[in-house]
Amino acid sequence: MIKNNVKMTTHVRNIRENFLTDKKVRNHLLGMIMIVIIYSLLHVYVGVRGWQAFGSFVNMPLYVTTVAFLGLLYPAAFITLDQGRESKPLPKAIAYLGYYWAAFFFYAVMAVLTIDFFRLINKVSMSKLEALLPDSFPSNLPAAGISVVFFVGFLLAIGTLMARFPRVRRYTVKLAKELKLDRPLKVVVLSDIHYGSLVSSADLNIMSKAVNDLEPDVVLLAGDIIDNSLDLIRKTPFSDQISKLQAKYGVFGVLGNHEYANADPDETIELFEQAGIRMLKDQTIRLADSFYLAGRNEKRSEFSGLLGQKSPNELLGELDHELPIIMMQHQPNDLPMLELAGADVSVAGHTHRGQMFPLNLLSRKKYEHSFGYQKIGRLQNIVSSGYGTWGPPIRLGSRSEIVLLEIEGR
Repeated sequence: MIKNNVKMTTHVRNIRENFLTDKKVRNHLLGMIMIVIIYSLLHVYVGVRGWQAFGSFVNMPLYVTTVAFLGLLYPAAFITLDQGRESKPLPKAIAYLGYYWAAFFFYAVMAVLTIDFFRLINKVSMSKLEALLPDSFPSNLPAAGISVVFFVGFLLAIGTLMARFPRVRRYTVKLAKELKLDRPLKVVVLSDIHYGSLVSSADLNIMSKAVNDLEPDVVLLAGDIIDNSLDLIRKTPFSDQISKLQAKYGVFGVLGNHEYANADPDETIELFEQAGIRMLKDQTIRLADSFYLAGRNEKRSEFSGLLGQKSPNELLGELDHELPIIMMQHQPNDLPMLELAGADVSVAGHTHRGQMFPLNLLSRKKYEHSFGYQKIGRLQNIVSSGYGTWGPPIRLGSRSEIVLLEIEGR
């Protein structure tokens, strides 16, 4: 199982090659180590609080064993992630259990911390809060524990629905340039499908039908299309399903950070192009003699080091700027530079809009623009929350989506 995990072996190879020469690789590795330490300590914290709530109902060895088992589920899911939904039942079950547990644990920590916060306030400021809180808030620990379990379970049920039933999000984009077409240009943007982890061929079939029903002129796949090794992807109906996407001027894509982590990028491009997707790697193409489409390479993946991404000016500088220019990239970076280089429309994904609250609040801080529509000078930028999910198949504070742009000339 570990032997076949291409993502992990790629990470290990990249760390060996770039650790000494790239500060960001070192910082990323340090961050992952800190996450493991914090995750472990939080499991101890929640485990102690759980024992206080439910210790009278179970014996200590069984409880400790259960907590340890649950704590290992998420790392086990991460290891088996590369086995995908299309593989054997055991890796599939581990991935589902592990990632749902990760989501449950995430919200359980916040719930327990909230309860402990009020307990602390109650002790420090008893005179002010005694009318609001009993002396030993929460006075019934088993009831509090059961309430947390049911509340978090309810959140996960809602989050599953938000992830499993994507919406079509529509934007009307009005350009200052002439668009030499007899009607508005319909562009569908799909990002972060993450096929192969917890997104299956059946999901792709549903997605393709929904996209084709929109009758797009262009379909743009803005990175992180797959989340598996190519060996596993080739054993699935991926190519048959993704090739069902239809558009008047074609289906185009760029690579995301997950494609670089999973396989050789040239092999990935070959797989996509065999499925009818024209991949743009720091390249531009003129379509219908009416507009340009540019596809930008990734700057880096998790441990890859720099990948040789062209600057906006290098990519767009030689184009005829009388025509509209649509830029597709995976991550919503360098937006002011894109505007200065002459891009009229920019589309991206990657952020997932944080995927799970309150991570969407952190996403706003990390990226120049993390979701939706934004105007920067003449540049109109759209960032999608993505079609699929990474990790837990849950969305709270975001929703899976297909983006439809209707682009109008002056």
